[in-house]
Amino acid sequence: MASFLDRLRLRSETLAAVRRFFNRHDFIDLGRYRMVWAIEEDGRVRHRFSTRVLTDFWRRYQIDFDRIILDGRLEAAALASVFPHVFAGVVLRGGDIPAAMITNISTIPVYVVGDAGLKKALDAAGHPNVTLGDEKGMMPWLQERKKTTPKKFSWRVSTPEHLFANWIKVREAKIGPETDLEVEVIDTEENPNTIKVDGKGIESIAFYLNDDIVDLDREVNLLLNGTPKKLGKLKREFAQFFERPPNTRKNMYFGWLFSSFVPGIKLPAPVVKAPPAVEDKPVQGDPALERKAQKYWDKAVAAESDGDTGLARQRYQAVVDVGATSFRKKALDKLEELKE
Repeated sequence: MASFLDRLRLRSETLAAVRRFFNRHDFIDLGRYRMVWAIEEDGRVRHRFSTRVLTDFWRRYQIDFDRIILDGRLEAAALASVFPHVFAGVVLRGGDIPAAMITNISTIPVYVVGDAGLKKALDAAGHPNVTLGDEKGMMPWLQERKKTTPKKFSWRVSTPEHLFANWIKVREAKIGPETDLEVEVIDTEENPNTIKVDGKGIESIAFYLNDDIVDLDREVNLLLNGTPKKLGKLKREFAQFFERPPNTRKNMYFGWLFSSFVPGIKLPAPVVKAPPAVEDKPVQGDPALERKAQKYWDKAVAAESDGDTGLARQRYQAVVDVGATSFRKKALDKLEELKE
C-alpha cells in the first residue's frame, strides 16, 4: 500500500513540475529516451522502440501535435528521416548524418547545438533550414516551431524503413541509394491543381491528401514522370483518417489529418528525352589548306560538269587528301555518289 501511495505522490509531483515548466516556457520536455543501435551496419533504422515511446507519449498527454520536437544525435536524425510528418523540428547535438537522411529531413527545421561542422555538413547536403546556436538560444527557437505540410520535397528510399515520404507512401520500390522521389504541387494553367512526381526505382505509390496539399473542391491531377493522370474530384472522408490505416482511432495520433486517400498508383518509367540534334558544322581548317582544298574542289566540280567522272573523282580525292578542311566532308559525299 505504501509503495502504491509513493508512486501516486511521485506522479502528482511530476505532473505539478511539468505544469510549472509549461507555464514558464510554453514548451515541455516529457521524457528522454535512449535508442541503442539505432542504425544497423547496413544503414537500416531500428525505430520500433521509439515508435512505441512516441505512441505512449501522445496517448498519455494532451499535446499539440503540430509542435513535437525531436532532440538527440544520429538517432534523432534517423527517426525523423523515417517519420518526418510527425515532427515540427529536430535538435541535433552532433553525429555523422548520412546524406540520405539529410534529404529526408530537409522539410524539418534543424537546430544544431554548438557543432559548426555538423551545420556545415547539413548546409552542404542541401538542407534549407539549419540554425546553429547554444543551449540558451534553443528555447526561443523551439517556441517558434510549428509543423507544416510540405508541398515540395525530395525523398530517398535507401532502406526499407524509408517508405513514408511525408504524405506519399512508397508501396513498391527497388530499395537503394539511387531510388528517389522529387515531389512538387503545382497549380498552373497547363497543370492545374497537380501533384508532380518524378521518381527513379519506384513502381507504385499512394497519396494521403488534404486541403493543405491540393484543393479538394477541384479536380486533382497527377503528373507522374512526365505522364499526366486525372484523379477527378476526391471525397473528404472522416473514416479515412479515423478508422483506416494508420488508424488514428487506435494509435491516437491526431496529427494525422488526411481526409482523402489515393491507393496504389503505378509510376511509369521516366521519359527519356533524346539529346538535342547537333548541327554538323563544317570544320574550318588552316587557311592555307582551305585555299588548296578550294582549288581542287573547283577543278573537281568543273570536271564533273564536263562529264569526266574519272577526273572528278581524282580531284575530289585530292580535296580529301589535303586534310581537315570545310570541303573534306563534301568531297567524301561526292566520292560516294560517283562510286563506280
